[in-house]
Amino acid sequence: MSTMAPDPNFLRKVLFWVGVNCFASVTLTLANKRLSLLFPYPFTVISLQNFTVFSVCFIISLLQGRNPLASMTWQNIKDVKWVGGATAAVLTTSIVALRYAPVPLIVTIRNVTPMVTSFLEYLTLGRSFSGPAYLGLLCGMSGGLIYGLFDLPPAPKTPPQSSGENAFIMRHEFGIIFVVVNMMLSAIVSIFERTSMDTLKERNVNPTEVNMLRIFAMTPILMVLSFFLEDRNEIISTLQKDVQTLTIPQSMADIQALSVVGKGDGAGGGKITFYIVLTGVWAASFGIAVMSLTSLKMSPTTLAFLNIMYKIVTTALGALLFPVAVKWSSWFGYCLALVGFFIYIHDRNKGSPTVKGREDKKEK
Repeated sequence: MSTMAPDPNFLRKVLFWVGVNCFASVTLTLANKRLSLLFPYPFTVISLQNFTVFSVCFIISLLQGRNPLASMTWQNIKDVKWVGGATAAVLTTSIVALRYAPVPLIVTIRNVTPMVTSFLEYLTLGRSFSGPAYLGLLCGMSGGLIYGLFDLPPAPKTPPQSSGENAFIMRHEFGIIFVVVNMMLSAIVSIFERTSMDTLKERNVNPTEVNMLRIFAMTPILMVLSFFLEDRNEIISTLQKDVQTLTIPQSMADIQALSVVGKGDGAGGGKITFYIVLTGVWAASFGIAVMSLTSLKMSPTTLAFLNIMYKIVTTALGALLFPVAVKWSSWFGYCLALVGFFIYIHDRNKGSPTVKGREDKKEK
C-alpha cells in the first residue's frame, strides 16, 4: 500500500471550505426562496444563474494562473454528464419545493439524505459504516421523518396567482413530492460528485474547473426544458420589465430595498436581476466548496451530514424571514437529527473503520 505525506495545511483547507460551504448553503437557500416568490420559472432561473456560475468559475481559474479552456475537452464533458444532469434535477426540484413548502420542512426532510447517501456509498464505493455511525445516521433520518410528519405543507394562500402557476411543475400539490424527490436526488448527486472529481483530478482538472464543466453540461438540458415547459412570452416580458427598471444601488438602503420581497411583489426595480446574479455567485461558491472538500477525500455521507449543521442556521433564519408555525413535535424531530449528527461525528473522530471497501483494496 502506497503512503503519502500528510498535508500540513489539510485541516486549514477543510475548515476554510466548510465555512464557505456553510455560508453559501444558508444564503443560497434563503435567497432562492425569495427568488421563487418573484419569478416562478425554475428552469429559466437556474439557466440564468448558471451563466453567472460559469463566469465566476472561469475568472477564478484565470486568477489561479490556469487556462480554464484547457479543461473543456469532449472527454471531460462526457465524464460530467451524469453529475450535470442530476444537478440540474436537484436545483429544479429545490426551487419548486422552496416555493410551495415551508423552509423548516424542506431543510429537515433533507436530514434523511445522509442515510440514503450511506446506502449508495455502500453499493457504489464499497464503503462500510460502524454501528455507532449507523446509529447516528438512523437518528438523523428519524428526526427528519418526525419533523416531516408533523409539518406537511397546506395549500398556500401566497404567493399570488400568476401565469407562471400554470406551468406543469409549479403546482402546490407537488410541493411535498418535490421535497422528497430533491432529497433522493441530492444523495445521488453526491456520489456522482465523488466519482467525477476522482476521475478528473487525475487529469489535473481542479475543483473550480470541475464545477465549471458540470455547469456547462447541465445548462443545455435546462434551456430545453424551459423552452417546452415554461411560458416564454411571460418570461421575456417579466425580465424586460425588471431590467428596464433596474437601478444601480448607491447605498446600503438601496441594496436593502432590492433584497426585500413581500406579499404580492412582482417584477420591477431590478429585484429579479439582483437575486439571479447574487444567487449565481453563491451557487458558484457552494459548488467549488463541495468539489474542493470532495477532492480532500471527504466522503459523500460526511458531506451530507455536514449539511444538517448548516440547516440549523437556515431553519432559524427561515422561520424569521418566512413566518410559519412550527410545532414542538417538529422541533423535537430536528433535535433528534442533531443528536444523530454528533454521534456520527464522535464515532468518526475515534477513527472507527468506516471506510473499508473497494477504495482500500485499490490501494493495496
